[in-house]
Amino acid sequence: MKLKFNLLILFESLLFINPFFAQISSKQTPLLSVGDKSPPLIIEKWIKGGGFSALEKGKVYVIDIWAIWCTPCIAGMPYLSKIQKNLKDKGVEIIGITSEDKSGNTLDRVEKFVQKKDSLMNYNVVWVPSSMNEDSLQGIFVHPWMQMIGNMNIPTAFIVDRNGFIAYIGDPHGIDMPLKEIANNTYNLEIARTKYQEGLKAKGLLENFNVAIRENKINEELTIGNQILTDFSYVRSVTYLGLASAIVEMKGDIDTRLLDIALIAAKQGVVDTQFESPGYLDLLATVHAKKGDYFQAVVAEKLAVSVSEGVMKDNQMNNVKKYLLMIGRK
Repeated sequence: MKLKFNLLILFESLLFINPFFAQISSKQTPLLSVGDKSPPLIIEKWIKGGGFSALEKGKVYVIDIWAIWCTPCIAGMPYLSKIQKNLKDKGVEIIGITSEDKSGNTLDRVEKFVQKKDSLMNYNVVWVPSSMNEDSLQGIFVHPWMQMIGNMNIPTAFIVDRNGFIAYIGDPHGIDMPLKEIANNTYNLEIARTKYQEGLKAKGLLENFNVAIRENKINEELTIGNQILTDFSYVRSVTYLGLASAIVEMKGDIDTRLLDIALIAAKQGVVDTQFESPGYLDLLATVHAKKGDYFQAVVAEKLAVSVSEGVMKDNQMNNVKKYLLMIGRK
């Protein structure tokens, strides 16, 4: 099994492997779902923070899966730091976990990275034992928790509630609202489980959507795209990401009806991530540009720049310049 290398939301912005849709076979039945008891978290070394037993009852934990080469992971660190600061008194502990891989994510490099980004990562960071899967893929994206949910998308976050149950699985930028509800004891785990499992169904539809694109079946594309938006309006933002990015990656002229679907999906993803995700904002800018609305593309891309970091930020700034030039040509 191979990692899928898609351009997805950032196109020219990402110079690394795209972490959002590196997936294992969709035919595999997930062994871990929202509502299940949390598996044990084996920690090899605390790199930052710590001083407590991981996953002890009575606390709420966010387990953030990351690596030093994952640009969206790095871009999301200030958001996680803000969440940790705001909810520390509520018994919330964010733990960023990473491990050795074949892309340069070594303990020494991670320790130096964390030291350099000290003010950016105001939460716990740990080194966990190296993981591999049956295809010899090595790294945090094949951590046992990731293999049990049936994907290798990073960044990915898990929320473990005070009773040790998995309360959330998905984009780290979607943790704010469930965390507040969990901290205030108003979170409905059964509803969250149902929504998560429905989200998996939507993911299956998304795969069918990509097949329709490959086969150039416009009617199926429109039917499935609208079905995802209407029947699964609450699914994880990553589904909207996949829908919108699949459309804007299409070659040649794109049907305006599909671009309308992409715009709705991109906007919903931005809202779901509370305007804090540079990747989703960049995607929204790309959709606007594809529709020829370069003014709105500039607005969205500038918002992306404001919450971005490193290489991603540099390339998004270049996108702003590109869109401004297009406005000047009109």
